[in-house]
Amino acid sequence: VVGRPDPSVPPSGVSCSGCGAELQCRDDTAPGFVPSEKYRSMSEGPSGAAGLRATVCQRCWLLSHHGRALRLELPPEQHRLVVSAALRRPPRHGRGPLLLYVLDVLELPDPVLPQLPALLSPDVPAGGVLVVGNKVDLLPADSPRHLKRLRERTGFGLEGLVSRLQRSWRCAGDVYLLGATNSGKSTLFNTLLRSDYCKSRAPDVVDRATVSSWPGTTLNLLKFPIINPTCDRIFRRQERLKEEALKTEDQLSSEERKYLNHLKKQGYLVGRVGRTFQRPRPSAVVDFDPDELSYSMDEDPKHNPGKPEQREEFTDNEVKDARWCFDTPGIIKENCV
Repeated sequence: VVGRPDPSVPPSGVSCSGCGAELQCRDDTAPGFVPSEKYRSMSEGPSGAAGLRATVCQRCWLLSHHGRALRLELPPEQHRLVVSAALRRPPRHGRGPLLLYVLDVLELPDPVLPQLPALLSPDVPAGGVLVVGNKVDLLPADSPRHLKRLRERTGFGLEGLVSRLQRSWRCAGDVYLLGATNSGKSTLFNTLLRSDYCKSRAPDVVDRATVSSWPGTTLNLLKFPIINPTCDRIFRRQERLKEEALKTEDQLSSEERKYLNHLKKQGYLVGRVGRTFQRPRPSAVVDFDPDELSYSMDEDPKHNPGKPEQREEFTDNEVKDARWCFDTPGIIKENCV
């Protein structure tokens, strides 16, 4: 652990954008720890604790940038409590939650799926259950260089999943990604965040979840707002999918063709995820001070630091009636290698 804790500073009330733990600098052995030096530099500005938004805890930083995992473990029952409390909330929009269960096809029969009914409340009926088989490209594991395949992601079948989720809009409320640890929930969450399932402005506001090979990376709920699949949006999405389906390999870039040929040789199921609805990017505007362009021969030009980048936030109107897609902590698998 780098940096010092400061027990005198209260918790922030702001969640880590990578794992969902509450950011704090009081205890370097607890979830959400940020070194006190960085914590104060981020939270003592005019925004207060809100300046910590988009900050990741030290654990997520080490996982993402150095492949190191701190010895931070939560009791298995703690993960179940977080998931169960979320699923037992009163239904929003008059509809129960849609459960998107991510199943690792390398571990069948699944050790967690039979436990799903115990996490639900009889007073909150589910709006449906979708089971997604993940890691199909890792079967079988007897092909050449199969260990390298563990590091590849192809996105096969995900556009079909997005279409299926959009058809569930009328019969379900919020969506929860459920499953055992290391089943691929956070990877799927990040992919859906940059697909037609998510509001077009959300990728500029919501940060990607931390993904690692260590079990139990996600410690609390992460979320993004779901776009309303109106008839116009569905039509435009179908037109984009038709155009992409008619593309030939000659129309791909050299990098895309190279990657596609690599996947074919390794026997992958190939797929990609695109976006139909994207925000127009503002044109770059050069901001300069005319007085900086003229100075005498015995003066040195002074550096004029730019304005700090303003982080985008959702407006009240954007989220007051929104439906959300939640990433949840993985349920610890027992009696598994």
